[in-house]
Amino acid sequence: MTAALLGERLLSPCVGTCTLDATSGWCIGCGRSGDELLGWGTLPEARRDAVWDQLPARLDWLQQGFHLLPWTPTGLADRLAHLLATTPGQWWSGTTAIAGPGQVQRHRRQFTLVTAKGRLTLRLPAGARAFVSTKDERPHLVVTVHQSRPDTAQAVCQLEPAQLTSPPCLGHLPREYRPLFGFTADDATGLAAGLREGGT
Repeated sequence: MTAALLGERLLSPCVGTCTLDATSGWCIGCGRSGDELLGWGTLPEARRDAVWDQLPARLDWLQQGFHLLPWTPTGLADRLAHLLATTPGQWWSGTTAIAGPGQVQRHRRQFTLVTAKGRLTLRLPAGARAFVSTKDERPHLVVTVHQSRPDTAQAVCQLEPAQLTSPPCLGHLPREYRPLFGFTADDATGLAAGLREGGT
């Protein structure tokens, strides 16, 4: 059974930047071809899954700094819980951060990470979308909402005590999306494994 049938996969990879690259024919926002864009709603499930799997490599070729992960908030929640509990790195919001992993308390799509240095509470709002960086040496997972959803800005991330950090560069993030919080892994292998294992 596919991720889409399980309610985990987004219906579309569109990020609102709909321009085709003249050389490859791929959309510079989502990575789909013109034919895939036009026929997306009628493509068989297996074909859509195959396209989703190809998009990161296409976006790397297009030199886009971030690519959209395919999961709805439901699918993303399990992966976030796994990362919080198992993967070394920094969780951040704005200019504050806390190092993980640690003990995780979870209630649906709200998570509290408890470490020796503090406590972080994250809420994954409806409509959340996650992007992963593809350019930086230390990879970033960024949880966002679309600019059209201002109601989700409240009480998304609470960190006690606040620890100052230098936020990652998010200049390549699609401008239609506003970052809420994110995770900078100590290494790319750890982030990839955490995302993969959190979905099993």
